[in-house]
Amino acid sequence: MTVAGLSSGRGAGFGAVQGRVGICALLTGKAQHADELLVASGCRPRLVSHGPGLPFHLHYASVRAGLASRVKALTAAGLAHAIDDGAGSRLRVCNRARCGTVFIDISRNGRRHFCSVRCANQVNVANRRRQRLTAAR
Repeated sequence: MTVAGLSSGRGAGFGAVQGRVGICALLTGKAQHADELLVASGCRPRLVSHGPGLPFHLHYASVRAGLASRVKALTAAGLAHAIDDGAGSRLRVCNRARCGTVFIDISRNGRRHFCSVRCANQVNVANRRRQRLTAAR
């Protein structure tokens, strides 16, 4: 999920997650900010069945709500579930300067700094080039 995918900017009240700063704030005070995110997104979980004999499942926003509202509520609920399940310490923001992707570190040692191999390679190649330039001077 990217930061750009979370904010529509149309009065959605989702300003807490706009930009990398908002995500970093979310990760710093995870539980409090996740709760604020749930409230801002209008997340109201309900058990719903779409007809007789059909299984119940959770809806995090009204079926009549727009797609953006439903995605925001589902994303906020997912973050809250991750924190509740003990994975809050593994919620991270990619360390590449202009990435802004939030991910859950599922590596064994919990030391992942980048959302993907592509971001890690870009940073490592740039660092290596910078080292070569410094050494050549």
